[in-house]
Amino acid sequence: MKRSFIAFGFAISTALAGLHAHEATAGEGFYAGVHGGANWLSPFEVDLTSSVLTGNLETKNSTGYAVGGSAGYEWKSGFRIEGELTHRSNSINSFTASVTVAGLTGSGSSDAEGTISSLAFMVNGYYGTDIMENLSLYAGGGVGGARVKVDGFQAVGATSSISDSKTVFAFQAIAGTAYMLSSNVSVGVEYRFFGTLGTEYSSTLSGINYTVSTKGLRNHSVMVNLKYYFGSIN
Repeated sequence: MKRSFIAFGFAISTALAGLHAHEATAGEGFYAGVHGGANWLSPFEVDLTSSVLTGNLETKNSTGYAVGGSAGYEWKSGFRIEGELTHRSNSINSFTASVTVAGLTGSGSSDAEGTISSLAFMVNGYYGTDIMENLSLYAGGGVGGARVKVDGFQAVGATSSISDSKTVFAFQAIAGTAYMLSSNVSVGVEYRFFGTLGTEYSSTLSGINYTVSTKGLRNHSVMVNLKYYFGSIN
């Protein structure tokens, strides 16, 4: 993103708006970046259906991580578009469940093992605005696909686990701030909400075939990013 004003642009926009200049200014071109940080996965809901029972469970997950990279193009107007690849992963701590067998329903909870992860390829669009010299705010969103994977999910001490993966539609909203360290390098902090549509897995647990339906992932990430612009932004 554009991070600094030239004096003329600053004077013109201030005179017209009566405020600080907010228009991204000089330079445009390609950039590449990396990002990473903490990821919080909201409780993950799962429905189980088999020939002998139906059930519902909800996981509680530990704080995980998100890491990835992006490449895109930015215009003088402050708009930019990019492609992004990001991996997210969270461990499962416990779950609560209710099960119905032969018309009888029971419920309980257990500590759990396993991970829930996603590998997403997204196409994002942003608009950024300078709030002072070298410092800007931006917001945007994206759509794409994510490979969602449940790996080794089981109650602690169980002898069987659920593992499967599926590619689903994904979407996200993004907001952050960036600071130009030099004419080619920026560092930023951003929040991302990342979600997917529900998934459906076929699995076998203790010799019984199950259909496992999920409600979709809901992730909240806080990340630091570093971008390099191929050509001076100033």
